[in-house]
Parts: sequence; structure tokens; C-alpha cells
Amino acid sequence: AWRAVYEAKLFAYARTMRAAIPHMLRQQRGAIVNISGNGGRYPHFPSHIAGSSGNAAVDLMTKAVSDLYVDQGLRANCVAPGAIRSPRLDSISGADEALKKAANGKVAADVFEKQRRTGAPGDIAQATLFLASDRAKHINGIVLTVDGGATPTV
Repeated sequence: AWRAVYEAKLFAYARTMRAAIPHMLRQQRGAIVNISGNGGRYPHFPSHIAGSSGNAAVDLMTKAVSDLYVDQGLRANCVAPGAIRSPRLDSISGADEALKKAANGKVAADVFEKQRRTGAPGDIAQATLFLASDRAKHINGIVLTVDGGATPTV
């Protein structure tokens, strides 16, 4: 399961960037926007440890790429969605419920108890489009949390 997660997250992004970067370098400009997940920094789902660590790896790789190519006109950023209503989120939530039952309720409360609102896929699309646009031309190397205010930080 861990290999599948890293193949789908980290290695797929690495291969895509490896294919795209030479074209961007020829143009002396480009914007990479990877999608990770808020679990890479705040692992809310106990059943999703592999996915959260894969997200953290994508975040780190994105920052490394942003630093590596900044002087050549490339930007690399990452969008980290929080809870986005989807069949995948329902699956993760179901796995967490099963884990809680197996642990006799001793697993921490899930993200929905802290989530102010569950987002829609379009919320992530808008953040991604912004980071890819020239309006974000001076933004490089960030992980943008898009979670409706659920992350407990300033």
C-alpha cells in the first residue's frame, strides 16, 4: 500500500516535472503547481498515514524544485487541500471509523469535528489556477493550505 501511495503521489509528480521542466527552461518561465494534501503537515486521519507521508514528500520535493530553478524563471508551489467532499474522502472517513471501533474509541477525533466547512473540488481548482497564473509571479516555494480555516495555526 505504501509503494502504491508513493507511486501515485511522489513518483508521478517527479516524472511529470522531469518531463515538463526542460520545456519551461527553454521558455525561461513556467509555473509548477503540485497538489499534495493537508495531511502532509497535519495528519488528521489515523488510517491515512501512508498518504500523509506521501503528501509531506510532495511538499518537500516541490520546495526543493522551487529553490533549484528560481534563477531560471521557474516557480514551483503546492496546494494542500483539507477536507474536500468526494468519494475518496468518504472512503478515508469510513476507514477511520473502522479504526476507532477496533481501538474501542481510543483514536483521536477525526478532522470533521474541527472542520469549519467541507470544500468542493472547485475550491482547489481556483487556488491552483491562481498559483499557475502571472498574478502569482512572485510566489514561489509555498504550500498553500486550502481547508476552509480548519488548520489550527496562525
